[in-house]
Amino acid sequence: MHSGGHHLELNGSRLRHQPHARGVLIPDSLSGRENPKRAELAPIVSQLNDPTTERITAANESSSFEGKWQLRRRMRAARRNLDTNRQRVTSQAVVNRLSSHPALLKARHIALYWPMDGEVDVRGLVKRFPEKRFYLPVLPHAPHPQLRFVHWHGRALTYRNRYHIPEPVRGHSHTPERLDLVLMPLVAFDPSGARLGMGAGFYDRTFAIQRMLPGAGPRLLGIAHQLQCVPFLPTDSWDIPLHGVVTESHSFRCR
Repeated sequence: MHSGGHHLELNGSRLRHQPHARGVLIPDSLSGRENPKRAELAPIVSQLNDPTTERITAANESSSFEGKWQLRRRMRAARRNLDTNRQRVTSQAVVNRLSSHPALLKARHIALYWPMDGEVDVRGLVKRFPEKRFYLPVLPHAPHPQLRFVHWHGRALTYRNRYHIPEPVRGHSHTPERLDLVLMPLVAFDPSGARLGMGAGFYDRTFAIQRMLPGAGPRLLGIAHQLQCVPFLPTDSWDIPLHGVVTESHSFRCR
């Protein structure tokens, strides 16, 4: 199915979206054109047009949203409750693990993040690998939906964005697809690579191409405390899975 168009193919027949009938898909055969598959498609179209189906879909999406909201709240609280020494020890352990990680050793252009809200601090990589180029994300401004990544030398930052996260004001900007590796903060993850972020969807939109072309773009490596790992994380169609996750005690390879 082409997400931006008005048609999709089903068993060799085309379904046509009727703009005036919200959520209704009608095959060309049922809208006045002759088609031998009319009888075959009729039950499928009936199900698509059934308001019960729409209610079930909406309920599932609502349930997933509520589950994510509750998990996000619980995990953020647990992360913030870690004392300063635990935060420091964990961050150092993660930096040590990353320093021998194949994805980082192969990478030249690496995006990291400014830690907030109890996130693991991996900024120590900048001094440890002076030969590599590191970048920080800059929030998008309309009409551009993607994050930009600006070269960062490890200096202090004075500008804060609308979420009060420090951003570089000046520096060489790198497009997402030209990065080799992206170290991504997260709120929770599972061993399959599902990631729960803060809910704004910036990373999912920026690397959305990987839904259609899994091999495109940079490697996506989640960074987390081990306590942020859950057995199973509900996902939505727009969520981009991680290639791996690094915590203070484990390195997960997900895809």
